[in-house]
Amino acid sequence: MTDSENIRRHLLPLVAFALSAVCAGPAWANMPMAPFFAFVKMSMWWVILLALFIETVALRYLFLTEWPHAAKAALSINVISLLCGLILYPLAAVLGYELLDDLIVDLFGASDLVEISALWLGSSVVDAFVELLALRWIFSLRSNFGQSFGFLLANLASAGALVIVMAWQAHVPDMPVEEAARVEREYAPEIAFLRKTLDAFPAHVVVPEPKGGFHRPDHDWTQGLLSELAALRIRTMALSLPPTTVWIKGSTALWAVDSRFKDDDRVVDKGYVDTVLAGQQPRPTGSPHYRYRIERELDGTVYAIEVILRN
Repeated sequence: MTDSENIRRHLLPLVAFALSAVCAGPAWANMPMAPFFAFVKMSMWWVILLALFIETVALRYLFLTEWPHAAKAALSINVISLLCGLILYPLAAVLGYELLDDLIVDLFGASDLVEISALWLGSSVVDAFVELLALRWIFSLRSNFGQSFGFLLANLASAGALVIVMAWQAHVPDMPVEEAARVEREYAPEIAFLRKTLDAFPAHVVVPEPKGGFHRPDHDWTQGLLSELAALRIRTMALSLPPTTVWIKGSTALWAVDSRFKDDDRVVDKGYVDTVLAGQQPRPTGSPHYRYRIERELDGTVYAIEVILRN
């Protein structure tokens, strides 16, 4: 049987299965990162090409195949890992958060880049496992320990390229200290409310029963905060106890952040909450808004409060 016949025989049923899983999307509603990995990999198309090149080279020299055969195999197994990832990534994310979250935070801190790096490095292990099985299943390419380890390194290289690209895209210019100080003067009552709320937050956390669920702020307490918010210039407010975020008021995102001030326990971002579609991409419009976030660590747990201030 030729490679093309093998691909049609094994890949098409998998496509149908993955599509049926996506159509059952509500089942993933409470799982972190549901189809997130696959979506970003598909949207960063040129990184996909780089990953395919890396894995083609790895297949060519690890398995001593011809270049056309290696390229066809690399394309096929990446399609398979992408489709399987719609199901495996959420499961791996749930297990990873439960087993490794505290360890990773203790070693590297709790920043967005650390989380992205951990998730993508974990996804490369899942990818390598799925793709090695696919190589054996479709192309009859069995791997020994050295070949498997080399292929894992190739997946780590492609994952590392994606992390570098995301870190570069996430870079935000520094906000002048004078501008951050002006925001804190103008919104002094709102910031005082944030600090008071954050001080009270640890005493109003509900521990899930039975164990295994996520800790959450007490519902009655958060509802009581709404009456105080009515008199303040706060457009949205959220309380965060990783991995849970609860929106107390609104849920508007801040788009196109163009400057940031970061201190020991607080972050001030300037960006836009209003957007218009330019083609298929949102473009910021209107006047800029400020997002203010305060974090506090207590007994190894990071509590945070975040608001978008109203103009």
